[in-house]
Amino acid sequence: MNKLKMIFAIIILLIIAFLLSAYFTGRKSRSYKIIPFHTTIRLGDEEISTFEFANRYQPKIFSNPQNPSQPILWTWYEIIESENTYDIVYYNCWENEISPKKSFDFIYKIFRSVYFGYPLYDIEYLMVKVSKNNYEIENVTFETSISNDYNKKIVTHYINFLNQEDKNIYTNLIKDKKGKVIRENKISIDKVGFKIHLGIQTWNHMLCPISNKNRNVYSAFQNSPKLKELSDTDYKKYKFSRKSQSEHKTETEKVSLFLLTIVFFSLFTYPLYKTKKQQLIHRTISGA
Repeated sequence: MNKLKMIFAIIILLIIAFLLSAYFTGRKSRSYKIIPFHTTIRLGDEEISTFEFANRYQPKIFSNPQNPSQPILWTWYEIIESENTYDIVYYNCWENEISPKKSFDFIYKIFRSVYFGYPLYDIEYLMVKVSKNNYEIENVTFETSISNDYNKKIVTHYINFLNQEDKNIYTNLIKDKKGKVIRENKISIDKVGFKIHLGIQTWNHMLCPISNKNRNVYSAFQNSPKLKELSDTDYKKYKFSRKSQSEHKTETEKVSLFLLTIVFFSLFTYPLYKTKKQQLIHRTISGA
């Protein structure tokens, strides 16, 4: 019985050590260059600010009115200049995400608060690639689900690539995180100007493209959230290196997280080791 208690205590201490390590790490600066805010981008004969550029291509988000919906508080943005495109990465900031399974939701909130940071915002990215040649949307990338069940308890994340073929015709390509193609088809995307329409597919805010096949489902427009510059301060504060990221990534510090976990675990278990050692010495002396 004592042995089982010891094993249980070690497991609990290991979990606590990991959570503490996760809390104290993760605040990294972005490792890629962005176009500085408050500068301008030239589109042919037109010159516009980075804010106006991001606002022009910001997708519209819709939800199913029959599903509960957390409000989008604001949307951070950053712009990366690639060889042939301007890549606008938007990070929608939802007030929270609430799992339909209450027991899991409680545990998940504890993990999220220490690993991703507090408050418990749900921050999901989507990237819009704008061609330098014709200033049309060349590609849109975001995370999706292959299930339309909003309340599915475990949601596997897939990557959705929308590659423009014609004005509103896109190749809809879905891959898993390892790059395996799961689904591919052509669809006509709902769009107003340069703003494509996306629907909130699941409780944890996976998105899906809206077309004539599902526009009646995703009919509730989410009020356009305020656009905010993703400063380096916010990038570190909200631990963006640990969140889902586009092709422009900052690698998280796995080694330091592991080493700090070992340090905390050693500090926690040393008193147990010392107590056990003293008990063993006492029993040895008593039995002599």
